[in-house]
Order: sequence, then C-alpha cells, then structure tokens
Amino acid sequence: MPGTYVNELTAMFYGMKRVQLDHEFSMSKMREEDPEGAPPRLGADLDRGVVVLRPEELGSGREVRP
Repeated sequence: MPGTYVNELTAMFYGMKRVQLDHEFSMSKMREEDPEGAPPRLGADLDRGVVVLRPEELGSGREVRP
C-alpha cells in the first residue's frame, strides 16, 4: 500500500500521528525564507534599478578595489 494510506490508517489509531501529518502538511505549504547569515553576493533592487555585486572573500590572495 502506498505511504499515504498507511499514514492515514495509522492516524486513525494513534492521535499523535494525526498531529504529525497535519504539521508536515502545513510545513510543506509554507514558503522557504532565505536563511539568516551573510548577505547574498548578488542583489537587485528593482525599484531603484540597482544591482549590487559583492567581491569574493577578502584574503583570497587577490586585491579587491571598490
């Protein structure tokens, strides 16, 4: 039997399985956000018409000039 049928049959007998399935369903519908951390190397501001390019990491042996 496919996994969906097994999950639904199990959820009939175990209440926590229903909670787990509902949580997985709601998480699958959520939009993925960009992770927190360093800003992306390429950014585009469509309102102002500006593109931002960030240089490679400093210390890579190449000289970076603004």
